Amino acid sequence: DQIQILQKKKPKPILLYFYTDWCISSKVMERTTFGNRELSAFLNEKFFLVKINAASQDNIIFLGKSYTPTGINQPNQLTLKLLNGNNLMPAVVFFDENNTQLSSLNGYLYKNQLIQISNFYCNKIYKKMSFQDYIKSQNSQVKLGESANIN
Repeated sequence: DQIQILQKKKPKPILLYFYTDWCISSKVMERTTFGNRELSAFLNEKFFLVKINAASQDNIIFLGKSYTPTGINQPNQLTLKLLNGNNLMPAVVFFDENNTQLSSLNGYLYKNQLIQISNFYCNKIYKKMSFQDYIKSQNSQVKLGESANIN
């Protein structure tokens, strides 16, 4: 499990992106949201970014635990556990740098939505206020961390 090794060297939050090969929304989100170069650079700088096929037929090792497939075109055990049985794809799951799961979000995310959510977690704003209060405090302005701008 590479993340555990990397966490020891330079701790960062984790962003898991769940997709399936047959989900059109997953394909569009990869092309548009994750396909934005500036956003991808920001996410890779601030998070350990991991892409997981939610219906993988392979064993998946995540944070030292092994998760097995449950059947063809069925969510694997990791997907079931982290998404609490809500298997709507695509989905993202955020963990802090201590490998504690913070949230899971199902459904397509636009670039600006993922920017806001990512900032909320990577800047640890969740420790100070709710996400709804954070959005209100932004006055509809979307900002990436201090070092990047998204067009």
